[in-house]
Amino acid sequence: MKPDSHIFNNTPIPHLNDLLADGVMTLAPDLRILAFNHAAERIMGYREEEVLNRRCSEIFQSEACTEEKCPAMQALKNRKPSVHECYTVRTKEGQTIPLYINAVPTFDDQGHILHIVQTFRNLLEMKDVFMNMRRMIHESQREHKQLKAILSSIADGVFTVDEQFRVTSLNQAGERITGYKEEEILGKECAAIFRSTLCKGECPVRNVLEGREIIARCECTILNRNHEVIPVSVSAALLRTADGKLMGAVETFQDLSLIQHLSNELQEKYAFGNIIGKTPGMQEVYSLITDVAPTDANVLICGETGTGKDLAARAIHYNSPRREKPFISVNCAALAETLLESELFGQVKGAYTNAIRDREGRIGKAEGGTLFLDEIAELAPRLQAKLLKFLEKREYERVGESISRKADVRIVAATNKKLAELVESGEFRSDLFYRLSVVAIHLPPLRNRVEDIPLLVDHFLQRFCDEKKSSPKTLTTEALNALLDYPWPGNVRQLENVLSYATIRCTGKRVLSQHFPPELQTGGKPILQPYEKNRFSLAETEKQVIEAALKEYNGNRRAAADALNMSRASLWRRMKKFRLL
Repeated sequence: MKPDSHIFNNTPIPHLNDLLADGVMTLAPDLRILAFNHAAERIMGYREEEVLNRRCSEIFQSEACTEEKCPAMQALKNRKPSVHECYTVRTKEGQTIPLYINAVPTFDDQGHILHIVQTFRNLLEMKDVFMNMRRMIHESQREHKQLKAILSSIADGVFTVDEQFRVTSLNQAGERITGYKEEEILGKECAAIFRSTLCKGECPVRNVLEGREIIARCECTILNRNHEVIPVSVSAALLRTADGKLMGAVETFQDLSLIQHLSNELQEKYAFGNIIGKTPGMQEVYSLITDVAPTDANVLICGETGTGKDLAARAIHYNSPRREKPFISVNCAALAETLLESELFGQVKGAYTNAIRDREGRIGKAEGGTLFLDEIAELAPRLQAKLLKFLEKREYERVGESISRKADVRIVAATNKKLAELVESGEFRSDLFYRLSVVAIHLPPLRNRVEDIPLLVDHFLQRFCDEKKSSPKTLTTEALNALLDYPWPGNVRQLENVLSYATIRCTGKRVLSQHFPPELQTGGKPILQPYEKNRFSLAETEKQVIEAALKEYNGNRRAAADALNMSRASLWRRMKKFRLL
């Protein structure tokens, strides 16, 4: 038998070294190595038989191998754990790696130091550490103390329960994450303590106790003692005695708060409000919005259908000093000329046949704020002249009266057409064009920024799952490739519709390419005609999304509207438009 190999092999947890992602070695008081687990072998490149009975300083060639810095020496000297030390060491192959090192002394009944248990973690592998770890509780007091010494140095939370889901142990990291002391929760049901989003559904502990699959890397949230929401990644496995008798279950939970914080920082770096993108073209858009938002300059936003012109207009407004005032939107192509005039400027009673009362226009409603004129190229020549007068004097007259009214309103316009060409052809006034385009922002089509698709996919999937209160979904590699290969004639809006359709069709956690609408299902190759010849793919995708939602909810329009995040009235109008009634 190897020296002191009973430290690992005679516990009721067989092959403990295979269950820990941290390197663990046991040292004698003279710092000779007595045990070296598999993770330690993997991290350092040595086999256990190569290091047994050698001093640890011979193996860990590091700046930490001094009496002042060595965690093991500090634990011996101070008779207490030396934790959370970070040093670089050299592996057997000569590679320099950063290690996160803890050292914990263990004592006999007379208080003499028996061993130093030193754990170390390769910081380059932290993301995957402890995801598949399983453990079982010691039956004897001395074995229990030994395991306690190891678990106290693990950075992830670990708790165990019996077959009735009552907590039987909680490690120090678990205490830190939850805010509870172990003695406070022993014997209590785990659901009452952790209050996880999985407790009433796919509980990992219940799944393993009922003989289902081992749970690994399942993300959820728990509530700590102060009722704060903590995102965690959990793994669970059965807990058995040395003779195989079921004792309960063990669950590890990794605090994802830091990872989520870094992820949010990354998303903020590549997002502006709900506009997502990291490509140079999008970074230029962010820069322009940042520069122009604090001013009162008129802005013209240009881009194809579905590129996010409305989002850009809102970003300008909500990052401006006018953010507390109204943001009013008008689609210039949605109304006939006479109706659009009264909609914009307002009307007085009797201005025309159906004008039965005074009505305030959108300009008046936008006082102090921003008026967004979408599809400005569709504005009739007479209304172009009237809008130009307002931009020059900041005064307007309601339809049917001759009284001029002042208005403090910023104008942001948008178009999916080449406005300069319309000016040359005489379809759009040049003076109005120059008034509107003090600052022009050009939104690139999605096909020109394919690198942004993974970011957009993450954003939309998270939003849809949050809205439906469903478990997170991810794309398979094949599904993502299908999105990357598609030309996206409908741009970001079409991508949003495709992913909405897919989350309705997908009942599991992995979105496959067959969950996409038909035009994306041929191995990632579009079955639609090339972009220039196809003008209707966005509408077709929207129709398919609505059909899928109605089918999913058995024709229940209220449920379908909720799933699509739209009002029942909006759903009814779209159903009428696509002849689905």
